[in-house]
Order: sequence, then structure tokens, then C-alpha cells
Amino acid sequence: MDSENRAKNKRAVIGCALFGFAIGWLMAIVLDQPDTESPAFDITALTGAAGGAALTKLIPEDKSSATDLFYGYAIGLILAMVTAKVSRLVGMSLAF
Repeated sequence: MDSENRAKNKRAVIGCALFGFAIGWLMAIVLDQPDTESPAFDITALTGAAGGAALTKLIPEDKSSATDLFYGYAIGLILAMVTAKVSRLVGMSLAF
């Protein structure tokens, strides 16, 4: 892989991680609501799953790039959930 393709791949992985962080943050806000009868739980779960599926379908045929993009998305989701939990523990609001 030449340097131009590596730079594109790094930007794509960072973009996927940020997308995963945004989805994870929204999921944390919805899942932290005390009302468990809300249909937002289903919508949130579908959004998270659809985001991961979209990343695996909208990427080039190169399997290593696909893996890198999915890992970026998953890392973003995990970071958002951990950040949301820590911010809740220290008494910060999740919503902006």
C-alpha cells in the first residue's frame, strides 16, 4: 500500500471511529433513560447494528481495510459508552 492509500485509510478509520463515538454517545443517552418502555431502545439498537453493517458494505474489497474500518467503529462505540458512564458517575450531564 503506498503512502497516499495509507493516508486515505487512516482518515477513513478516524472517520469511522468518530461515527462510532457519535452513535455510541446517542445510545448511551437513550439507554440511560429510566423509561424502559420507550421504543427508542429498539431504534438505538437498530442504529448501532445498521452502522456496523453499513461500514462493512460501503468499503472497498480490500479485507484489511474493511477490518480496520470496523475496528475503528467498534472502538468509537466503546469509547463513547465508557465516556458516558464516567461522566454520569462524576455527575456531568450526558446531553449537550
